[in-house]
Amino acid sequence: MNTQISTGAKLYSFTQTENFSSLMLYGTFMFTNLDYLGILDYLIKAILGGIVWFGLKLVADYLTVRVKHYAEQQNQKDKQNNSTDKTTESKKQSK
Repeated sequence: MNTQISTGAKLYSFTQTENFSSLMLYGTFMFTNLDYLGILDYLIKAILGGIVWFGLKLVADYLTVRVKHYAEQQNQKDKQNNSTDKTTESKKQSK
């Protein structure tokens, strides 16, 4: 299969196998220059960082629920104290 590409005044003709072999050659050169230990190091750091982030997220969610629950309890105690204070004041005023 011939493919012709026209760029301005030049006409290039490529076959399917030439494109594939050029791509394979380019890929080979690119992969030979990779730092595999650096990639492995980055991968380990990314996984550990994700685990730490997830753990902190779980702790934050847990603490958020606990703080809301504590605040609700305090509000209920304040309401009870206010209602008992009002009843004691009304009893004192009625005497």
